[in-house]
Amino acid sequence: MSVSKITGISKNNIARLGWIDYAKGIAIILVVYRHILIGVERSGLEVSSWLINANEIVYSFRMPLFFMISGLFVSKSIAKRNTFKAFFGYKINTIYYPYLIWGIIQISIQILLSKFTNAERGLIDFGLLLVHPRAIDQLWYLYALFNVSILFFFLNTTLKINDKLLFFISLIALGCSTFVKEYSLIHDTLYFLIFFVIGHLLRSFVLDESKSELFQSFIPFLILFPFFWGTQYYWLTHQDMNIYFFALIAVLGTLFVFSLSFILNKYQILSFLKIVGRHSLQVYLMHLIIVSAVRIIMVKFLSIDSPIAILLTGWVLGVYIPILAYQLLIPYGFGYFFKFKK
Repeated sequence: MSVSKITGISKNNIARLGWIDYAKGIAIILVVYRHILIGVERSGLEVSSWLINANEIVYSFRMPLFFMISGLFVSKSIAKRNTFKAFFGYKINTIYYPYLIWGIIQISIQILLSKFTNAERGLIDFGLLLVHPRAIDQLWYLYALFNVSILFFFLNTTLKINDKLLFFISLIALGCSTFVKEYSLIHDTLYFLIFFVIGHLLRSFVLDESKSELFQSFIPFLILFPFFWGTQYYWLTHQDMNIYFFALIAVLGTLFVFSLSFILNKYQILSFLKIVGRHSLQVYLMHLIIVSAVRIIMVKFLSIDSPIAILLTGWVLGVYIPILAYQLLIPYGFGYFFKFKK
């Protein structure tokens, strides 16, 4: 999904906001890595501790980053769709609809190929799509983003709660989330609201064109660098921690990725990350199917049991094939796999 589509910002400003795509690209490739690593572990293959630690040390900020980015642009989205009906319909079209479509596709494949997959699926899982999204592997994020977006609209626009009170409410929601962990539909909404709100509060600062020169410099990056690695290492070695401290670590991690993305965009380094970021939704929707297929083919049919070989192959194909598939599907009228309405 391109920046211009999610924000409504003119194409002339896309180059300046290319850092958004860099940030999403970094986050989504880390997500793909995590999911293929989990699949390899569930297959019974022995995975080196350094591969596991590489996943854990950057665990904290991957999903909060996506919520903060969405929060950055929610005000602009509400300005274009200032009634609940319009905003709700837009989120149904762009978030909830693809969640349902790809949830049904993924569960159906897992049922049909049950003797090959790690997941044990049945017809009841189609119902879990509606009430327990965490049970459906990676797709829970889209349902959580939908719920957080609607809750934010209700608090911000319907009730007209100011930003300070909104932040306070999101802090309370974060604490309350610990009491409903088993109910993912509620837990994820309460837990991720704080990151969405922080993104909203940072919008006038981070998106201020007059500050872009500062953000593109190495000053914020060098300031954040020791805090980022220090807190990530602390998380790796102290995973049973206070939820508010963990949220702080997640925010610091996100800000560090933002700073890195500004620099990458300025010098156009690793530009493939920008392409991946622009297709982060498509990669998110399809990657688990791809990496599972790669693992099954390599292990079951090619007798390749090297975790590193499976990880690297799955990582590359899990990112590349969804982008290629999307580019091939759209010209032939298969856009309804991703949106109900154009």
